[in-house]
Amino acid sequence: MTPEEALAYCLTEIEAGRKTAAECLALFPDMPGLKAQLQAAQALRAWRAPAISPEAARRLEARVRQRTRAPRPNRAGLFGLPLKWVVALATLIFFFISAGAVTASADSLPGDALYPVKRTGESVQLLLTPASNKAALHTLFAERRLNELAALAERGFANSEAIAVLAAEITAETGAALDALQFAPKDSQPALIQNIVTETQQQQAILEQVKATAPSHLQVELDRALQESIQQATAAIQKDGGFPGETASPTSTPTLTLTAVEATTTSVTTEAAQTSSNPTATTIAIVLQPPTGTLAPPQQPTEPQQAHTPPGQARKIETTSAQQAGASTPAPTSHNGNADGNNGNNGANPATAPNCNANNPNSPNYCTPAPSSATATPPAESNPAPTACPTNASGKPKCK
Repeated sequence: MTPEEALAYCLTEIEAGRKTAAECLALFPDMPGLKAQLQAAQALRAWRAPAISPEAARRLEARVRQRTRAPRPNRAGLFGLPLKWVVALATLIFFFISAGAVTASADSLPGDALYPVKRTGESVQLLLTPASNKAALHTLFAERRLNELAALAERGFANSEAIAVLAAEITAETGAALDALQFAPKDSQPALIQNIVTETQQQQAILEQVKATAPSHLQVELDRALQESIQQATAAIQKDGGFPGETASPTSTPTLTLTAVEATTTSVTTEAAQTSSNPTATTIAIVLQPPTGTLAPPQQPTEPQQAHTPPGQARKIETTSAQQAGASTPAPTSHNGNADGNNGNNGANPATAPNCNANNPNSPNYCTPAPSSATATPPAESNPAPTACPTNASGKPKCK
């Protein structure tokens, strides 16, 4: 409670008869000047204007009217200057004195004698500032109220009511700065927003410190100011285009993930995860590792293809095959005697020559060719050998 409020409270209680002057002074032991102020106020209230008789009142009235009718001589101003110049000079002197008072009140706090001068100067400054610069000015005023709150808290919360008022004014000035951003030039808005965000961060830090040591009846006001400062910081960041490092929401586009894992063989693993009727994500893991050795592709067994032969040509093909086999076989085996009178020995010994016909498989005396070995001689057609000419009894050749 301020000294002025304490004085008003004591005067009200004393006039109502509820308290005496001593009792009121006992309620405010930390205000030593309250006693003198209370005595002066009581003396002024006890003073009564002196009564005047009706006759004396009429004489005074007549004297005033007589002076009003009399012509008044022109008076020169101060130092012989015209009166209008004296007024202008007085205004200029008052302006410089006021400017000095405002400068001297820059460090004043609520409860100080020059603090009203400080706040009046801020009101005039805000009134003369164009709308394009009011966002920066409101941010400056919010910083001043924050510094004043911190200074009052260092004094021990003696003026707790002023601290509560300052906490509300801090967020009010910050909100006014946010509202005035729309009138600022577009190119200067990012810097103004950054200043507001920085100011709200300082507000939250100092309010947290003050709240930690503040009395219980200030906790509600400080907590309300802290929450409003957090909300204003969020609003400022959103005006600047959103929070930094914000990520987009996931879509339904499948993604491919390749992971290299050591393995002895090559394998492909596909995992498809579906959480609803529409697939939201598909993960394909491909595990690749070259084999340690050289692997040949497996060969599938191939069955021989059998060509289809018409029935009329089957016997002819068998005859040709048999003839080729007989030509390449040196010693055929006889099945029957030679019915055709041809023993096929070409002048060889009849006792050892086979009695068969190897050239006609359909004959009863067809010679079955002996199986050929791996070292068999090539067929006669491919490697013909000369045939010896037989001789007669006298040793002469029969051949011509």
